[in-house]
Amino acid sequence: MWVFEPETYKFVQVNKATIDLYGYSEEEFLNMTVMDINLEDDIAGVKENLKNRNPADGIFKSTLRHHKKSGEIIEVEIYSTPIIIDDKSFQSVIAIDVTEKNLYQHKIIKAIIKTQEDERYEIGGELHDNVCQILAASQLFLSMLKESLAPSKIELFNRCKENIALASDEIRNLSHRLAPAFFDNSTMEEAFGRLFNTFNIDEKLEILLNFDDNVEKYPISLEIQLNLYRILQEQLRNILRYAKATSIQVDVLIYNNKLKMRVSDNGIGFNVETHKGGIGLANMKRRAELFSGKFEIASSPGNGCIIAIEIPLQDNIIEIQ
Repeated sequence: MWVFEPETYKFVQVNKATIDLYGYSEEEFLNMTVMDINLEDDIAGVKENLKNRNPADGIFKSTLRHHKKSGEIIEVEIYSTPIIIDDKSFQSVIAIDVTEKNLYQHKIIKAIIKTQEDERYEIGGELHDNVCQILAASQLFLSMLKESLAPSKIELFNRCKENIALASDEIRNLSHRLAPAFFDNSTMEEAFGRLFNTFNIDEKLEILLNFDDNVEKYPISLEIQLNLYRILQEQLRNILRYAKATSIQVDVLIYNNKLKMRVSDNGIGFNVETHKGGIGLANMKRRAELFSGKFEIASSPGNGCIIAIEIPLQDNIIEIQ
């Protein structure tokens, strides 16, 4: 627990548990501000939250990343509420270290996702290698029958062949969605391109894909690539179902040792504040957070939608090796 001044962010009280957790002495803490234990990238957001906080809302809860005196980064759940001491307003904070709990939860979620991906890949492979071959054989047998058909039956024959060809294309597209080609020598950009093709068969959408050259040069783990692919796949589904968009733009780049993906559309948009988050949005956010990443969404009626993913690559160095 600690108490700080909202105007200066300076610590005015810290308890022994805070000293033990962070490694600073009481004297050191009283010469520091709350911003000194926050990660540099998070400071602007923390200040904005403090600025916009309404005391009438009561207890404020958030999850933040802090660093100890040793430099170790921890994840903490923050519970903050205003208090009055000697007629002056302060903020009282309870911080709970949830680093180990989150790591354990992430391991469970990763195991579940891996099982799902293995199953998808197996189903996709069976569709591509087995069912498509059966349909191809059926087309061959039909061709052998053509000469024995009466002229009046040719139109039905041609419809059968067209339907089989259409089914083959649909199954092939489905298999590529289930099992993206990260498992051979293709690049992430090529896999994204194939994904666009399966969602834009009628070519009614204008799709722009901008890939930073550094993305392919950087040793990004297969796990991160696959999760980015699934996030993009989910957002493309959302756009096709709800957005009524005619244009989609996807930007993928590396900046300041962070992998960033931005997906924007020119659809009808929606009110983020009142929209009830569905399973799809929750899954995208969860996939980003598995790698200590951030998921942000911006939209308003009539102004399309933007989702932004940011994954710190340095934090995922174990995944890369």
